[in-house]
Amino acid sequence: MMKFCKKCQTEKLFEEFYKNKAQRDGLTVYCKECDKAAALLWAKNNPERINARNRKWAAANPENAKNRKQRWRDKDRDLFNQKQREYRQKNPMSGRESCLKWQKNNRGKVNAATSAYRALKLQSSPNWLTAIQKAQIQEFYDVALAISMQTGIKHHVDHIHPLKGDSFNGLHVPWNLAVITAAENISKTNKLPDAHILGWGS
Repeated sequence: MMKFCKKCQTEKLFEEFYKNKAQRDGLTVYCKECDKAAALLWAKNNPERINARNRKWAAANPENAKNRKQRWRDKDRDLFNQKQREYRQKNPMSGRESCLKWQKNNRGKVNAATSAYRALKLQSSPNWLTAIQKAQIQEFYDVALAISMQTGIKHHVDHIHPLKGDSFNGLHVPWNLAVITAAENISKTNKLPDAHILGWGS
């Protein structure tokens, strides 16, 4: 059977309309294609209401929200990281407040992670480092602190080759350090740098 869509002015099969018991024929006035287009347009013009609705749903369904986020992260990690960076850039204080809140509520985990990282740095610090090289390492941390204070943007000292990478463990030495923003450091995770970044390729 066929039905006329009042939006696109086209006659289509019943299967191309959503069900709606409020209508006499039990189908929506617009076809599925027109309904989807209208919904996308509304969402584009009402981002705040969409975000509020999503937050409300996530609060009521924390486990489902966590699983949905994990599926999205696994499906397209590069896009996920990009969205995270964009959000942190637009809402720097929100991310900081969220991080501080989590740290306050998970003091044991924070202390354990901090202790583990310190131990990892000690293990990754060669005993043949000279006094000058140790001073150079400290200088990286001083520079990161100075830039953070001057710009108001948190900066970290990053290990170019991670101390605990997926397939390669770097060393805590001056030539393996770089000062980058905290957002860049977090999004980098434990991946090895691209060859072109290090000048290994063209």
